[in-house]
Amino acid sequence: MRITGKTRRELFIQNLVYYVLLIAIAGLLAWLSVRHSTQIDWSANNRNTLNQVSRDIAQKIDGPVHVTAFVLDDEMTRSAIRNLIGRYQRYKKDIELEFVNPQTSPGRSREMNINSAGELIVQYGDAQQHLQQLTEETFTNALQKLARKSERWIVFLTGHGERDPYAGNDLGLSKFTERAGQQGFTVQSLNLFAEQNIPDNTSVLVIASPQKNYLAGEIEIILNYVRNGGNLLWLTEPENPANLDAIEKELGVERLPGVVVDATGQMFGITQPDFVLVVNYPDGKIMRDFNEFTLFPQAVGLVAGPANPLELTAVTFLQTLARSWTESGPIEGNIEFNENANEIAGPIDIGIGLSRTLQNADSLQRIAVIGDGDFLTNAYIGYGSNMLLAVNIMNWLSHDDDLISVDAVSAPDTQLTISNTYLITVALLFLVILPLLLVTAGIVIWLKRRKK
Repeated sequence: MRITGKTRRELFIQNLVYYVLLIAIAGLLAWLSVRHSTQIDWSANNRNTLNQVSRDIAQKIDGPVHVTAFVLDDEMTRSAIRNLIGRYQRYKKDIELEFVNPQTSPGRSREMNINSAGELIVQYGDAQQHLQQLTEETFTNALQKLARKSERWIVFLTGHGERDPYAGNDLGLSKFTERAGQQGFTVQSLNLFAEQNIPDNTSVLVIASPQKNYLAGEIEIILNYVRNGGNLLWLTEPENPANLDAIEKELGVERLPGVVVDATGQMFGITQPDFVLVVNYPDGKIMRDFNEFTLFPQAVGLVAGPANPLELTAVTFLQTLARSWTESGPIEGNIEFNENANEIAGPIDIGIGLSRTLQNADSLQRIAVIGDGDFLTNAYIGYGSNMLLAVNIMNWLSHDDDLISVDAVSAPDTQLTISNTYLITVALLFLVILPLLLVTAGIVIWLKRRKK
């Protein structure tokens, strides 16, 4: 190609137009990046993106939230806090973050009752929550507690062999009690023989699988509580010696004879046929699109009658699969469904919700009857989503059904384990082979151009 003055001018104009357009496009992209933000999370389990429940709770709180982080001048720690709080700020703009160095501001630390560096205080209105560790779970739980308009008291009846809410053994409920406290509930035990009344501030009364009969006076106290509109969670068992027939009649709920069995569990390595897996949650108001499995050892089937003295409306929220049935014989050997023994084929209800609008009051009474108390114990609450189910039921009973439990967001990709062989291979590829290929390609191109 012959270079003339005309071709030089044309090349100059082409280059000028090219650079002008390049600068214009870069400026436009910069302007768009300021006006519009788009993020893509490629981490495992989307650990850098807020859980949908966390987003809902953040958006539900009306009014500013102030976060004070008492941390040292460590930019790595402060950056991690900014990143996590920033995820919430995308959905709730009025979350404010303030950093305070506890070493240079000891007075502020004493005023806010700070015990150690790294502690955070989340304030909403006149209420506040202290966080010793900042994760999505702890921060969302703090927002849940602050969002509750009043205290929520869960009262467990004791004195008749009920599940102990504080016991740390397999039959105790300490794991649930701990999680309930994180969610903003306060758990208390109550012996009706000693107290002889149920506190007026009780949000939910729990009858957790009693093993001994209640006294007639105690039954009457419970009935009066229910008749006056109190919320109740009743956990019952196949063989329940407690004389709660009067409460059954008041609620219009009947317990089916036998134990619910289901061979489905054997597909998942569960050898006990009376350990029932539940994946059916018919009532969406209680379970809110709950679609994970829960485990119920040795459950009893329930039936809600067509009518009851309190005119409660019944819905099923826990139901077994069609392959289940109520086994009336011993759970041993090869068991099969026997219609002649009055056994009932599945699906079988094992969780029933009851509700009614109270007279002369603009409020609802809510009651949940579950045919198993073992799912709540320390031995089984870690199976499937038993914990999530338990907290969700408590939120529904206390009329906080929009505030449901949030499990910790796991982050399996925080550590990268690489073998020595893999490290050597990567090092050879990027430090030796790739540079040699680039040098070779450069030499070949240079030789070709030189021949021309």
